[in-house]
Amino acid sequence: MSALIPIQARDMAGATQQTVNARELHAFLGNGMRFNDWIKKRVAEYGFRDGIDFQQFELQAGAGMASSGGGIAEILDAPKNVALESTGCGNFGQQGRIEYALTLDMAKELSMVERNEKGKQARAYFLECERKAKAPPTIDPMRALNDPAAMRSLLLTYCDKVLVLEDKVAEQAPKVEALELLTESEGSMCVTDAGKVLGITRDKFFRWLHSLIWIYKRANGDWTAHAPAERAGYVVVKVHNYVNPKTGEHGNSHMVRITPKGMAKLATLLVKRIDAPKPTIPTGDLLQGAPA
Repeated sequence: MSALIPIQARDMAGATQQTVNARELHAFLGNGMRFNDWIKKRVAEYGFRDGIDFQQFELQAGAGMASSGGGIAEILDAPKNVALESTGCGNFGQQGRIEYALTLDMAKELSMVERNEKGKQARAYFLECERKAKAPPTIDPMRALNDPAAMRSLLLTYCDKVLVLEDKVAEQAPKVEALELLTESEGSMCVTDAGKVLGITRDKFFRWLHSLIWIYKRANGDWTAHAPAERAGYVVVKVHNYVNPKTGEHGNSHMVRITPKGMAKLATLLVKRIDAPKPTIPTGDLLQGAPA
């Protein structure tokens, strides 16, 4: 798309932004209002903020003339509000005139509210300018090969990316291995079966869960869950009601079951012990992984 309206970089709101001159946008849109009336009305109507959405600046003496190729060294000290003419140059600047530099967001909104074909065309143009500004710069491979500084910069950039990716892979590795240990487990499972999946004997597994403050033993000898571990979703307790066939008394027993979330947590703790060839019962350091 050809340049419908010049775009200039300008420092605004603490950052360098692409801006468009409001007077040039007004002329392109073909709005019949006087420029000063148009811009002031739009600012008031839509709540645009000075210094954030737009920036006012005073036209430099001879600025228009300079853009046409004329020199301005001899007229920098000209008094304000005096038209500065230059021999052989029909376009000249006027010092003292206030201009408005608009962000592209404001320019897009002003274009849209015109509700005409020119407004649609300007808005599409500003969107394309934004897309090009955000696109990564294209690199000429042959030019880069012949430019040691460019090659060094490219190599450093790609090395940094590789290091970041390697760190991410290393960070995810324990979780991946932990999930692999759980590929054959579905739903909650009893402690004995959970221990088998993780390669830990029943008694050792019960002792480990106790050390993690996940379970404790009731007075009747049944294992049950600590409330924090149950709230965390690591374990559930199934209560079984029964009748003693000899005495006829009613009673209940508790059975602790490990949830998939609990299995993932336990497997992750085991895999982190990379110094051991096989999962082993952790001791003090794994207490840090226990629920609060």
